[in-house]
Amino acid sequence: LFPETRCDAIRDAFRRRFDAHARLIERRGGEGKIRRCHGDLTLRNICMFEGEPTLFDCLEFDEELATIDVLYDLSFLLMDIWRHGLRDDANWCFNRYLDATGDLAHLSVAPFFMAIRAAVRAHVTAAQSRETPALATEALAFLVDWSLAANYNQTRVTRIRATPAALAAALTFSILVAVFAPSGKHASKSSRQSSVTPCARP
Repeated sequence: LFPETRCDAIRDAFRRRFDAHARLIERRGGEGKIRRCHGDLTLRNICMFEGEPTLFDCLEFDEELATIDVLYDLSFLLMDIWRHGLRDDANWCFNRYLDATGDLAHLSVAPFFMAIRAAVRAHVTAAQSRETPALATEALAFLVDWSLAANYNQTRVTRIRATPAALAAALTFSILVAVFAPSGKHASKSSRQSSVTPCARP
């Protein structure tokens, strides 16, 4: 489904970025951010139960496989929300995570985690397309629509193919926006509204 040369190039790009992030990821482990997580946190595994979003079908068969960085776990959900065109919702979800955890020091690794999750979904869906050919389009969409990686350093989001060069460049970019306002000037409301454009690609 995917040209071998393209797969090799993307794999090499991921390896280079992993090498760049290796010490940071190891440091996060030392801070307790690598633990037993859901492991398969996508929209398909969340339902509304008694009026509350409820997770189900976690990765139970392999303890080691489900022991991951908490941000890597969340990245699956963020990637999936974004893929469905719900950019404001992805932004809201990510900001609520930051509010709850204060996990601000290592945001540079978030795009890397999300790009890996998209690649995993592309691989799994491509394998499933052997029995269900209609899934081939969905598998390609994970790479074609993965503008999070390809366009991470662009102000306006466009749909382009995630070339290895663009991917490698994208995964080095991060941005922090600080909002200051006098007391009583609704800084929180203004920041939520304005953060959608620069921060919708966490």
